[in-house]
Amino acid sequence: MYTLLNNNNNYSINGEFHLQIIVKNIAKDYGKKKNAVHALKDIDLQVAQGEFVGIMGPSGAGKSTLLNAISTNERPDHGQIIIDSIDMTQQHDKTLAQYRRHKMGFIYQSFELLDSLNVKENIILPLVLNHSSKKVIEERFDHLNRLLDIGELSHRSIDDLSLGQRQIISAARALINNPEILFADEPTGSLDSKSATILLNYMQIINQREKTTILMATHDAFTASYCSRVVFIKDGSVFSEIVNSGDRNAFFEQVINMQRTIGGGSYFNIP
Repeated sequence: MYTLLNNNNNYSINGEFHLQIIVKNIAKDYGKKKNAVHALKDIDLQVAQGEFVGIMGPSGAGKSTLLNAISTNERPDHGQIIIDSIDMTQQHDKTLAQYRRHKMGFIYQSFELLDSLNVKENIILPLVLNHSSKKVIEERFDHLNRLLDIGELSHRSIDDLSLGQRQIISAARALINNPEILFADEPTGSLDSKSATILLNYMQIINQREKTTILMATHDAFTASYCSRVVFIKDGSVFSEIVNSGDRNAFFEQVINMQRTIGGGSYFNIP
């Protein structure tokens, strides 16, 4: 059972969107006393359902730590992480694992695909581990095939795929459970510009058509330009944020200017 908050779930931003994620005053240290590294320092953050939020900052700023904390893969030292009115910081590890399995999806820079399985087997693996019926598995795979156009790859081995194709298959596997929230940690870090563009277009499709909330840590301005909002952190604290008005080229320039302000990051021109 989840520990629900007493307040209602009618959160909104400008009266339009329900808040799905509320981060309150979280902190995370590594090490002890004088040798402690303050990875996160009293961060507050809100994410509306269906948002595509980028998290940016210099190397070591705390991007991945923040993503790991929100996704419940790592517990903060203090503060609250509230998702769908559930205080995740009050749940047992087993409950959190079940929540991640059924409600969350993850895309990693290193793909995390199994060479011993073909493409389709890798994609449907989470459903197999959940003991889903064959009908459900085939329906979900067919849906992703239509959404991401991956059918021609389904019986190929992982070794036969390009880096871009591997990351798209990793994204498909993350989506097979129809997660409410998708976490992506540097998903384009290993990709060339063409493959990165393909993956990001797919992520926009997932966000817009499936209404999936996406949180993505990235150091790259081009990747961030696909987000609806970008939160910048520096030295473990929220520094600033910018909102995409709908002009991706203008937003790209805003991201670059903010990177120059706080330091760190990389970028290439929008093709």
